[in-house]
Amino acid sequence: MNSTIDESGGNYSLVAITEKEQTILLFIWILTIVASMLGTYFAIWAIWTSNKTKIPPVEFVLANLLMVDFIFIIACITYMLPAVSNIFPKPLFKSNTIWCRLHYSPVMVSSFLNALLLATIAVIRYDIVIKNRNIHKLMSSKRLLTVIFILWLTAILSSAPAVIGFWGKLTYDPIYGVCAPDFRFKNDINHITYQILITFIFFCCINFTTGYCYYSIYKQLRLKNKQIFDSSIYSRHLKNDNFNRNSTKATAIRPILWPGRQRRVNLILVILFLGFLVSYSPAAIGTFLQMINVVKLDPLHYCILLIIMYSNSVLDPYIILLTSHKYRRAINIRMYQVIRKLPNYCHINYSKIKVIK
Repeated sequence: MNSTIDESGGNYSLVAITEKEQTILLFIWILTIVASMLGTYFAIWAIWTSNKTKIPPVEFVLANLLMVDFIFIIACITYMLPAVSNIFPKPLFKSNTIWCRLHYSPVMVSSFLNALLLATIAVIRYDIVIKNRNIHKLMSSKRLLTVIFILWLTAILSSAPAVIGFWGKLTYDPIYGVCAPDFRFKNDINHITYQILITFIFFCCINFTTGYCYYSIYKQLRLKNKQIFDSSIYSRHLKNDNFNRNSTKATAIRPILWPGRQRRVNLILVILFLGFLVSYSPAAIGTFLQMINVVKLDPLHYCILLIIMYSNSVLDPYIILLTSHKYRRAINIRMYQVIRKLPNYCHINYSKIKVIK
């Protein structure tokens, strides 16, 4: 697939995707939407029903992350669909208008928000484990909603310059009539500074912050676990006659169970973070290599990179459901209730059935 670049207008044109490639991509996207819809629904439902009173801050942000994951998947597929479907006119947009750039904006906003929400979860966990703060009192419902609103606003404002067009303006593809970030112009300061800044903030800084929080949590939990085993808390309390044995046993077991519980929660969140890091790294590396004119990416390459990016978003709800005993239990209870109610929906009047011999 050869590519040509129009240096005057900043537009580029690429050879179209073949029919065989279109069929494969459409099949992958249909499976992706179905799997993501089911996983997101069950994961959010499990989070909602497993907390009888107030949803903890980490789980509230996690539910928002799952919704943003689903939005990101739909945004990526909606953006790539005109390239593989003949029901859309080609070009989709006749020029690089605001509507063409708005068509790509949900991909930018949801990807930025994904990184911000993962970092927010890591910071909340850092406050719980390292700072030993009562996060339920610190993060009231109003404050939590305010934090989510600020994150959405930050993601929207970060993508606004490229969408509006005054800094890092999205580039127009005349074949499909869609807009995308421009990584091709090595000497274009307007585009290159925006892309470097966005990559530095949302990929380097935020991921470094998230990784630092989880590494600090790991060290703290490992230290607490070592202190528990080094000190014979349980045996000392049992030998002390001034304490009641039942309450002493509970007091002794509590510090033993707490690090293990926190370690399991931390493991789930680290898996989500590593999945985000692995799925976004190929796109970051590929676009960087294109910026320095080492490789040239065609439409099929962009589709593959976007599929790799949102593959993590598809797997996130299933990772949460499979690794959390709390959520699996909520799903099992609900399935048991549904199975018990099935005879009521499928009632058969056995008195009217005749047995033929």
